[in-house]
Amino acid sequence: MYWAFQHYKELVQICEANELASRSETPPFLSETSKRIDEGPTVDWLRKTIKKFGLKGAGKKVSTVAE
Repeated sequence: MYWAFQHYKELVQICEANELASRSETPPFLSETSKRIDEGPTVDWLRKTIKKFGLKGAGKKVSTVAE
Protein backbone atom coordinates (compact mmCIF):
# COMPACT_ATOMS: atom_id res chain seq x y z
CA MET A 1 0.00 0.00 0.00
CA TYR A 2 2.77 2.42 0.89
CA TRP A 3 4.54 1.83 -2.42
CA ALA A 4 1.31 2.26 -4.40
CA PHE A 5 0.59 5.50 -2.54
CA GLN A 6 4.06 6.82 -3.34
CA HIS A 7 3.75 5.89 -7.02
CA TYR A 8 0.06 6.61 -7.58
CA LYS A 9 0.58 9.00 -10.50
CA GLU A 10 2.80 6.47 -12.27
CA LEU A 11 0.22 3.75 -11.74
CA VAL A 12 -2.54 5.93 -13.17
CA GLN A 13 -0.41 6.63 -16.26
CA ILE A 14 0.30 2.92 -16.72
CA CYS A 15 -3.40 2.06 -16.41
CA GLU A 16 -4.41 4.77 -18.87
CA ALA A 17 -1.68 3.80 -21.36
CA ASN A 18 -2.85 0.18 -21.29
CA GLU A 19 -6.54 1.14 -21.35
CA LEU A 20 -7.17 -0.64 -18.06
CA ALA A 21 -10.25 0.06 -15.98
CA SER A 22 -9.69 2.54 -13.17
CA ARG A 23 -11.56 0.19 -10.87
CA SER A 24 -11.56 -3.57 -11.12
CA GLU A 25 -14.78 -5.56 -11.08
CA THR A 26 -15.69 -7.47 -7.96
CA PRO A 27 -15.49 -11.24 -8.56
CA PRO A 28 -19.02 -12.71 -8.72
CA PHE A 29 -18.41 -15.15 -5.86
CA LEU A 30 -17.58 -12.23 -3.52
CA SER A 31 -20.71 -10.33 -4.55
CA GLU A 32 -22.87 -13.42 -4.05
CA THR A 33 -21.32 -14.18 -0.65
CA SER A 34 -21.82 -10.60 0.52
CA LYS A 35 -25.45 -10.67 -0.58
CA ARG A 36 -26.08 -13.98 1.23
CA ILE A 37 -24.56 -12.54 4.40
CA ASP A 38 -26.57 -9.30 4.12
CA GLU A 39 -29.81 -11.28 3.73
CA GLY A 40 -28.92 -14.33 5.83
CA PRO A 41 -30.59 -15.69 8.94
CA THR A 42 -28.12 -14.17 11.41
CA VAL A 43 -28.34 -10.57 10.22
CA ASP A 44 -31.13 -9.57 12.60
CA TRP A 45 -29.37 -11.24 15.55
CA LEU A 46 -26.10 -9.53 14.68
CA ARG A 47 -27.70 -6.07 14.42
CA LYS A 48 -29.48 -6.53 17.76
CA THR A 49 -26.27 -7.69 19.41
CA ILE A 50 -24.32 -4.73 18.08
CA LYS A 51 -27.00 -2.30 19.24
CA LYS A 52 -27.11 -3.99 22.64
CA PHE A 53 -23.45 -3.21 23.21
CA GLY A 54 -23.82 0.35 21.92
CA LEU A 55 -21.47 0.22 18.95
CA LYS A 56 -21.73 3.20 16.62
CA GLY A 57 -23.30 2.64 13.23
CA ALA A 58 -25.24 -0.44 14.31
CA GLY A 59 -27.81 -1.46 11.77
CA LYS A 60 -26.15 0.30 8.85
CA LYS A 61 -25.62 -1.73 5.76
CA VAL A 62 -21.88 -2.22 5.26
CA SER A 63 -21.84 -4.28 2.10
CA THR A 64 -19.68 -2.99 -0.74
CA VAL A 65 -21.95 -4.56 -3.34
CA ALA A 66 -23.65 -1.99 -5.57
CA GLU A 67 -27.40 -2.24 -5.62
